Amino acid sequence: MKSTASSRSTQIGDLPRIECPRCHIKVIRTKSRKDDVYYKCPNHFTTNKSTCPYYWYEQPYLEYLRSNHPELLNPASAAEVESAAEIVAEEVNGNLNLQIYQLKLELNEMKGKLGEVMLEIQETKKEMKETKNEIKEEIAKGNKAAPVFSCQIS
Repeated sequence: MKSTASSRSTQIGDLPRIECPRCHIKVIRTKSRKDDVYYKCPNHFTTNKSTCPYYWYEQPYLEYLRSNHPELLNPASAAEVESAAEIVAEEVNGNLNLQIYQLKLELNEMKGKLGEVMLEIQETKKEMKETKNEIKEEIAKGNKAAPVFSCQIS
C-alpha cells in the first residue's frame, strides 16, 4: 500500500519497521528535503518508476501499522493516558483562566465607559429640562417666538 499524500513532519516518533509487502526487506525511516518523515522500502526510488512502490509518510504509515500490524504497536499504559489527559486538562484550564481574566478586564473597561455615557445622558437631560423651563417662561411672558437654543452631543 503506497501513500503519496504529503504530511508535514508530525514527529510521531520512531515507529516499528515492517517488512516491505512486496520485497520482504525491512523498511527504512528517512526525511525528505522538506523535513517530511516517511518510511519506505529500500528498493523504492523516485527516479525509477519500475522500482518498489511502497512508501508512506509518517501518519499514513502509522495507520497502515494499526490496520495490518497492530501487535507491533505498544498501546499506551493507562497511567500514560491519564497523565497526558491531565496535562491537556491543565493547559485547557490555564487557557480558560487567561481568557476569563481578559474578559473581566474588558468588562471593567466597558463599565467605566458606560458610567461616562450615563453621566453625559444625565447632563443632557438636565440641559433639556432647563431649556424646557426657559421655553415655558418665554411662553408665559407672551413671547410666542420659539427661542433659539443649541445642544451639543459628544
